[in-house]
Amino acid sequence: MMTTRTGVTLLGPWPPPYGGVAVHLQLLRSNLLHAGVSVRVLGYGDFRPGRRIQAVTVDPRLSRRLRLLRAGRGQNVLHDHSGISTYPHTPTLAAYVEFLEKWADNFVMTLHDGTLPERYELFSREDSVLARRVWAKARVIFAMSEPLADFLSYCGVPRERIDVRSPILPLLDEMKTAAPRELASLAEGSSRLIALSGPIRSEYDFLTGARAFARLAARDPGVALAVFETGFSEDPTYRSLVEEAVRPVTDRVVFMRDRTHGEFLASLPYVDVLVRGTRVESYGMAKVEAIMEGVAVVATQAGQTMGTIPYDFGDEESLLDALKRALERGSIEASGVRAHYEREASDNLEAVLLAYRGVAA
Repeated sequence: MMTTRTGVTLLGPWPPPYGGVAVHLQLLRSNLLHAGVSVRVLGYGDFRPGRRIQAVTVDPRLSRRLRLLRAGRGQNVLHDHSGISTYPHTPTLAAYVEFLEKWADNFVMTLHDGTLPERYELFSREDSVLARRVWAKARVIFAMSEPLADFLSYCGVPRERIDVRSPILPLLDEMKTAAPRELASLAEGSSRLIALSGPIRSEYDFLTGARAFARLAARDPGVALAVFETGFSEDPTYRSLVEEAVRPVTDRVVFMRDRTHGEFLASLPYVDVLVRGTRVESYGMAKVEAIMEGVAVVATQAGQTMGTIPYDFGDEESLLDALKRALERGSIEASGVRAHYEREASDNLEAVLLAYRGVAA
């Protein structure tokens, strides 16, 4: 166990909107509190601040705020999930480096973005040097993939400081609130419920999902569609195409925007199949959380795919075939990996607690 003197400051995006990193940070806080750890959040997003969840602006003034809070010094661990070093703004990054090198002895990072190695080539020389100084200061860096770990090693981070971990964490019952009323009503009036999740943009293949559902609904009056819009990014033109595609069966479709993660988790027992179509994905927490809750998942071959039923991005026929398999077999194909994910989630939390104990010792 961590000592009662040890506190943790989490720095990063906080929902809403409900992007993957923000949701991970929220899950981490809940699990840390459940483990008896004192947690403070310094977050950026559209949320209403509270006593232990404080709003910050990511600019050069952030480092002064951290210094005043003494985050990362003494018995207080600073755990960074932000994009300060991965989407650099030079003045902010320079101020952050100065803070870390003077004040932050107990510094831990989690790097989520698998596109970092490619984007790093576009960094200015100054930003490259500053970012490396941030990574060098971290006592432990949790990397979401082996390629990301290899990149950090290339940048001079000792391999023993890098721990490759997925973002999944235990799903505590207390995290689940209540399913949206409109979803519960939709599920009550249908025999099978399909869900789409993510920002409504072309990169997430919502249009293929909408068109495939409309075709399926034309011959099966019992199916319904729930669309969970995460809200952190949207293409209005593309969204209008998605709405048009389901217009013939709009009475069996509900769009839900900016629902909390707790509402999403509470909705999963109503869902028969979750569809997740992406061109590129670092991981895909929604897919794994659905599998952990016993839901069949149909997904493109991007990010984590274990336990999913595959389909080809942009291919309606491929998606319809995958949906047919999922609806016929339920979550049978995922049942073998559900326990694996649950063990992995517990191991990930223990690794984080172990890192905190190590840097605060």
